[in-house]
Amino acid sequence: MRNMNTKSGFSLVELLISLIVISCITAAFTPLITKKFSNSIFGGSGSVSDITSECSKFGENCNLCTSNFCLSCKLTCGADEYKDEKSCTCKKCSDKYGQSCTSCNFEKCLTCPYGQYLDENDTCQSCLDKFENCTSCNKDECLSCDEGYILTKAGSTKTCSEFNCSSPDFIQIGSLCITKKNMGDGDSLIIPNGVNIVSVNQTCNPSLSNYCCWQGQTAGSCDNENGGIYSGCTRTVCDNYAANYICNNFNASNYIWRLATKDELDTWIDISKSKGVNGLQLCDSASGKSSAQCSGINSCLGADGDCLAYKIWSSEFYSNSVSYNYYLTNGSWIREYSDNTSAYSVRCVTEMDTSCEDKNSKGCLICDGDNCLSCDSGFYLKNGKCEINCISRYGENCTGCDLNQCTSCADGYTLSGGSCKPICNVKYGENCKTCNE
Repeated sequence: MRNMNTKSGFSLVELLISLIVISCITAAFTPLITKKFSNSIFGGSGSVSDITSECSKFGENCNLCTSNFCLSCKLTCGADEYKDEKSCTCKKCSDKYGQSCTSCNFEKCLTCPYGQYLDENDTCQSCLDKFENCTSCNKDECLSCDEGYILTKAGSTKTCSEFNCSSPDFIQIGSLCITKKNMGDGDSLIIPNGVNIVSVNQTCNPSLSNYCCWQGQTAGSCDNENGGIYSGCTRTVCDNYAANYICNNFNASNYIWRLATKDELDTWIDISKSKGVNGLQLCDSASGKSSAQCSGINSCLGADGDCLAYKIWSSEFYSNSVSYNYYLTNGSWIREYSDNTSAYSVRCVTEMDTSCEDKNSKGCLICDGDNCLSCDSGFYLKNGKCEINCISRYGENCTGCDLNQCTSCADGYTLSGGSCKPICNVKYGENCKTCNE
């Protein structure tokens, strides 16, 4: 009697029939599959059966190939070349993408020579054609300007403006040109690439290899009463490592820029106190009598030391990690030193070809273009020029003079030996008090 719980299975005959059907189907589709596989790899120019390691026709660097092209090319090409995989050869970028292309791959040009940029079509174009007086750029902005020009912020009427030390962001002391605002604040005081610029409430950790600047309200207490358009409240501040990098890489008319020395900074206080807004536009930690006030500490996250806009970095180190700085408080100019990771103001300087005396008039110490702003002792300022102070030089009775001697005297006095003496003394001797002709 048959056991109803026993599972039934394929008989040998059924299994044999199934295998025969599968074999027939596979045989029918094999040519189609092989063709598609060959087309996907060889583009219809070969087949799997063509693959060989005998590839001498493509050079010693081809390890696997077909009769039509190389499949595996172990070849390194030069910077201005690209690798053609199929022929296993190096070809010039300039031959495929034009003479201006300096590096590329098989699909497009990657870089252009200095003074050119890649446009939307990956073609090299001249920066001068896109931005007037621009020497280097990308497709969106100019990066540096021709000699005699300075880069200005986006939105300015000219990307590259003519530079001289009477431009709005600069002032000249003797032969030294100085930025009138902190780097990062003026229209042409652009912080160069390579510096991390963050908000005061964002973290940046300054170090010798990580340059940090902070923007926003960098003063805890401030006013703008004597600061003109340059408020003491929102001045960009940077660590000392960034300060040196910024000034050394500042691009303004190809001059060599740097931070000021201690000796140079020593002279800045009189200029700021006497000129205020039109001078160096420093900010005072206390009174703000001659400038904007910017007292108190507003946190620059990540800066280990102070975050103070009223302090200015010097170029000179006190030790490996500590540098000198100056600050203005109640009108007094004070020197000290601080950790390089503190966040202070950055002003850059450069030596000009001519001094204020050469540009303006003898005795001119500080100038702004054709106008003198301050004169040396023995001179006084008149209509933007320095006039000789004859009285201070040659006595109260001298009414006219040049740099070497008095040239005219008051009534009752006459010139003698380049100075004014009473007429009676000259005519009748020193003891004569009154006389007539």
